[in-house]
Amino acid sequence: MKNILRLLPMQIRDHIYRKQVSSQNIEERAQGIEVKLATTQSELESAYRLLHDTYVGQGLMDSVPSGLRINIYSALPYTSVVVAKIAGQVVGTVSLIKDSPIGLPSDKDYQTENNLYRQKNQRLVEVSALAVHNSFRKNKRGGLVSLLLMRYLFEYTDKYMGADMLAAVVHPRAQDFYRALFNFKQNGEIIKYKFVKEALAMHLTTRLKEDVYEWTKSHAKNIHHLFIETQLQQVMILPKRCSSLSLHPVMTAEMLKYFFLEKTNLLNTLSRYELELIKSAYELHFSINFIELFRFVKGQRFGFRYQSNQRCAISVDGRSILGKMFDLSTTGVFLQVDEIIKSGTFVNLQLIINDKPHSIPAQVVRVRSSSQGNYPAGIGLKLLQSSDSLTSMLKDSHLNRAVA
Repeated sequence: MKNILRLLPMQIRDHIYRKQVSSQNIEERAQGIEVKLATTQSELESAYRLLHDTYVGQGLMDSVPSGLRINIYSALPYTSVVVAKIAGQVVGTVSLIKDSPIGLPSDKDYQTENNLYRQKNQRLVEVSALAVHNSFRKNKRGGLVSLLLMRYLFEYTDKYMGADMLAAVVHPRAQDFYRALFNFKQNGEIIKYKFVKEALAMHLTTRLKEDVYEWTKSHAKNIHHLFIETQLQQVMILPKRCSSLSLHPVMTAEMLKYFFLEKTNLLNTLSRYELELIKSAYELHFSINFIELFRFVKGQRFGFRYQSNQRCAISVDGRSILGKMFDLSTTGVFLQVDEIIKSGTFVNLQLIINDKPHSIPAQVVRVRSSSQGNYPAGIGLKLLQSSDSLTSMLKDSHLNRAVA
């Protein structure tokens, strides 16, 4: 059937794909399915194993002794793993990788394409590692699992990750699914993608507001009903903590040791910079110095930056300038502002923490007049006074908080 579909004109293929998606009785058909962030060792291991087995079966990777597909992105809180579960068993998964100092997996081959959006101050999240268990993949239940995973990722990336743009690298045969249902558009050329054993791949993007929410109103009303109008509160289990931040760390010290030293040897293959980044990501939440590698990594080159999308303001010279936090740490904040303030200027940062207003004295120490790398234009502030409330908010972002 799929081979026949590929022979049809694109508009007809898209129409057929959309017709196959039914939003009728979705709550009833989704009963028994739970879609959530993977927060436990068991959920993560099941997701990594499902992805490994799926990729091996599709010839996208060679089997490895651990039976898990993980990488540097798995170890950092920039990545959120979503799982679909039936009767406690993980039957589907997808990973959402937020743009960060180490970039996105697709940067290895499509950095030029990604940079075009970064230069427009678009916040990128890469959709990666979509897999459905083989026992569900070829029946209607499997199609429903895929749609529910996609529904979750759109809502989560919009409301919790502050994303503007979704990127994905997929095999050309999957393009119809992404284009017909979610208005993904191709960028660049089809290549042999090293990330998945040089399989053919293409780079796709879609804008959350314009290309999904608005586009589906007139072109795919059944998708709009499924993705926008239907609540599915018993199916979609969204996190309840720190919505002002756009990262939700879940790794504990024990998980890091289990996945990246015991099950695999990943930590021993990383650069010093990558180890410093991992250590800085978790040192506010727990000590990982019991892992030998981290005893020699001071983690003082930089403080980990917690990404955010929260509105705030700075007061200077008796006036207020509105802005939006791009990221923050216990000692500094980077803001997107309409008016660039010169370096060295003393200001007061006005923000809301736990529904209460706070004012923190700060100094402008960095000015970016245009986007650079994954950073937009804006100003960097050094906080001149510590804030227990700010530190507490950052700590509370960890969904498996286990401070040691």
